[in-house]
Amino acid sequence: MVDTQALDEALHTTGEILAGVRPSQYKLPTPCPDYDVGTLVNHMVAWIGIFADGANGEKPENDAATFKAGDDPAGEYQAAAKRLADAFHSGAADRDIDLGNGPSPGSMTFGIIMMESIGHGWDLAIATDQPTPYSERSIAAAKAAALASLKPEYRGPDKSFGDIVKVPDDAPPLDEFIGLLGRTPR
Repeated sequence: MVDTQALDEALHTTGEILAGVRPSQYKLPTPCPDYDVGTLVNHMVAWIGIFADGANGEKPENDAATFKAGDDPAGEYQAAAKRLADAFHSGAADRDIDLGNGPSPGSMTFGIIMMESIGHGWDLAIATDQPTPYSERSIAAAKAAALASLKPEYRGPDKSFGDIVKVPDDAPPLDEFIGLLGRTPR
């Protein structure tokens, strides 16, 4: 099931985290081993645009590998996030979405968006010493997507995701989700 309220909440929180990043922090490392803060900002702004274009039935304009955000990455993110949320409120989950590599079910794309938004939002917040006030609703949607899609073949040292990091039984829901992504919650 696609929960558009969870999407709205996740995109808003991630947008706020992105708005809290200062250019002087761009060289800081993040928990995502392939990205420093500046590279992660570019990645996040590129992908929100790709998701928004695809969800609106448009050919994605951004190339995530070469994209560089402009002078207002938070503004770029928020504009694309609004387009993305509007598309899902208008039924994007019920149709195929092409992100540039062929169509996929909109409901599957929704899960990827939730994992990407909260996972990389958390990475950015940790790197820049910001809070991560994601709603339980948005975390639950991202966690459900991770449980459904992150199969063992996607995990390992040379894969997109690390092995699941076990967290204590009483860990907060966000820590559980971050552990599912293969990162160690802090």
